[in-house]
Amino acid sequence: MVHQVGLEGVFANIDSIGFKLSWVATEGYGEILIKRADDGDWYIDSEHMSKEFVTEVLQKLVDDSKLID
Repeated sequence: MVHQVGLEGVFANIDSIGFKLSWVATEGYGEILIKRADDGDWYIDSEHMSKEFVTEVLQKLVDDSKLID
């Protein structure tokens, strides 16, 4: 279960653009790097966590955010 998600930073360089999220969960803590490379594809470095876990992290970020209509 994910308890907390934070935005660690946004970056852009010659090869890619993206952002890094930190997370704290029952299993521990870590970071997820999401970037779009110059080849046009999106890549996620999840520190060997599953796609389901990445989805849970993103869902927690959405759940904790205030929606602007």
